Amino acid sequence: MGTLDGLLRIKQFREGKAERELVRARLVLEEASAATERARDDLRNYEEQCRQREQALYQDLMSRVVHKSDLDDVELDIKLMREQIPTYQKAIDEAVAAEEQARQGLAQARLAHQDAIRMREKFTELVSIETAEQVQEALRVEDNEMEEVRVGGNPAMQAEEAAA
Repeated sequence: MGTLDGLLRIKQFREGKAERELVRARLVLEEASAATERARDDLRNYEEQCRQREQALYQDLMSRVVHKSDLDDVELDIKLMREQIPTYQKAIDEAVAAEEQARQGLAQARLAHQDAIRMREKFTELVSIETAEQVQEALRVEDNEMEEVRVGGNPAMQAEEAAA
């Protein structure tokens, strides 16, 4: 085993590691995207609940005789419901930020994986060149040996040829 073979195995290991990191980064991005969508769904659901609650409050007011305090209570309830919306929006913003960070992580993992592939391919090519050179050298040595046998000949054969 040559030095290049050992280095190639190291490069293959690093490529595998980079590939696993790429898969992990994709999963992180999928989870972050799902969290963003859940946060948006939560806000939509809350806004729908608020709208329904507001309609119910107004329906209640319309169905009976009310006092000023009843109107103030409804107004306060609606105001309190609307004050919760920024909390949901903050959750969305945080989820979007986490998703963007996951996208950047995925981009970095892709670059690292591509670099690892290039390095492995480079060493694969170097090993291939080295192997081809070794084969050529072995053929050259074999050709030289065959030439020596043909030119120098076998001593027994030389004796026979001299006797003839």
